[in-house]
Amino acid sequence: MSRLSRNIDITLHTSTSLATTLDMRDVAYGVVQFGTMSASATSLKFLVSSSSGGTYAPLYKADGNEVAITLAPSTNDGRAYVLPDQLLGTQYIKIASGDTNSTGVSGVVTLKS
Repeated sequence: MSRLSRNIDITLHTSTSLATTLDMRDVAYGVVQFGTMSASATSLKFLVSSSSGGTYAPLYKADGNEVAITLAPSTNDGRAYVLPDQLLGTQYIKIASGDTNSTGVSGVVTLKS
């Protein structure tokens, strides 16, 4: 069985309104990939909504901690990160910068169905 995939260009922002909306309705897993970014960039956070134009809220795990990816500092090469499993039950997500040190960094999200 062949899985379908799609690539979506994103630019990191701390503002939810500027973040790219990603449709997760038929997604089994995904990866976000970045080129080099500030060595002081710390994290990515995820906001979710049940509709693409709806209100986005931070996603929390069962233990009460926010779903996030801790970034490995990268000044010479790119990095790719698997999207957290907690996102698989969502309809729409936005990936936001956890701090201003990675604002404006371009990346690609690859989603597979």
